[in-house]
Amino acid sequence: MAHFQIRIAVLLGLMLGTLVAVESAVQAKAQRVKEVSWDRVPYQLGAWKGKDTQFNPVYGFDPADSSLLRVYRTESSDPVIVYVGFHRDLLTGLEMHSPDLCYPAQGWALISQKTSELGRFRSAALRVNEIVVRKGGEFRLVVWWYQSGSQDFQGRIRQVYRMMFLAMFDGRTDGDIVRLEAPFRNRDEEQKARERLTKFAALLFPALDRALPM
Repeated sequence: MAHFQIRIAVLLGLMLGTLVAVESAVQAKAQRVKEVSWDRVPYQLGAWKGKDTQFNPVYGFDPADSSLLRVYRTESSDPVIVYVGFHRDLLTGLEMHSPDLCYPAQGWALISQKTSELGRFRSAALRVNEIVVRKGGEFRLVVWWYQSGSQDFQGRIRQVYRMMFLAMFDGRTDGDIVRLEAPFRNRDEEQKARERLTKFAALLFPALDRALPM
């Protein structure tokens, strides 16, 4: 009888511990959702001045729970377009927000595709997806990545499973897609567009770090 009572007590303890862990995870997740704050991304970044704009049909529709879409310009250079979409469940948005699929679906020709490095974000070298697309006489250099807390990734399958695994322990499923675009007119302007985007990213990243949940 004593052994049976001990087993019951252990089972009750495990159930109670599980309930407490689940409740803590739910509360922690709710707190993280509240942390996204677009007003921490200023409209003035160095010489760049930003203006909010509407979601472009080139991307289909915006499935994010909350998003920032802004065009930054200086007096002496072409613009950089910033889109950041926050998802309470990032896994559902990985394929919906994939520019290498969205652009061709909207009639853009895919000129090149690779991964590259775009400075440092949250104390780590940042690897990004990169494509160059063309439609009519317009070219665009597009870079993007996914961010979940301090972890950045490019949408690889192993990262999807990693997020699912971590969600089992801390209840965290939220994350962001960050996309930067630099339009240009001729292929010989591609390198200048890349330099423009890289310099702008260095100004954006500190503000983005403050805005996105850790």
